[in-house]
Amino acid sequence: WFVTGEQPILVITPDSLEQRLRDTIKNAAGAGRLRALVIDEAHLFTQWGRSFKPQYREMAALRKDILNQARNVGQPGFRTVLLSATVGAAELRDLHFHFSSPGPFSVVAANSFRREHDYWVSEPKDPEERKNRVKQAVLHLPRPLLLYVTRPEDAKRWKQILQSELGLERVGIVHGETPGDDRRDVLEAIRAGPGEKSRFDVVVGNSAFGLGIDYGGFRSVVH
Repeated sequence: WFVTGEQPILVITPDSLEQRLRDTIKNAAGAGRLRALVIDEAHLFTQWGRSFKPQYREMAALRKDILNQARNVGQPGFRTVLLSATVGAAELRDLHFHFSSPGPFSVVAANSFRREHDYWVSEPKDPEERKNRVKQAVLHLPRPLLLYVTRPEDAKRWKQILQSELGLERVGIVHGETPGDDRRDVLEAIRAGPGEKSRFDVVVGNSAFGLGIDYGGFRSVVH
């Protein structure tokens, strides 16, 4: 389908570039079907390719291979686009060395300031001190806040602590044993729209809460 043009985009990982798939891509280039080779997270060509994932280094050889395949049959070739939000000087030099020929090679930079999260780490000496520090964190950190725990019984215990010892009322909970309707209710409550406020100040959850959650309204996470 890719060779005949019925599949407009082919998304692959460097690990999957065994000979059969490589031949498919070469055939598509030879048929004039390949218009662009886009490599996302291109800094990994250097950072991972030299040790952890040597297959990433093969991308440069693949590019030259399929360029030659296209030009040998009179096709115009294709454009190579290397994308990265975290490329450094060393990575850029490496990419230029391996991908600049045949050229031209152009660098398009769109630098922007990105705010980073603050990370605070505490190392209590015993469980009681740990409990007190978590309570203080919940009381003083910006809300809505996510208190992230390990097991369902931990989530249930911490919800009780927050309500009985700290007097918090707007506390939600999601864990692996939470019924589906209750889980949906919590998710709808925290996904407040523009100008709306979350129905919960704190949500206690474990990994079951994190699956598929994309909510930018949380201001703090206590793990």
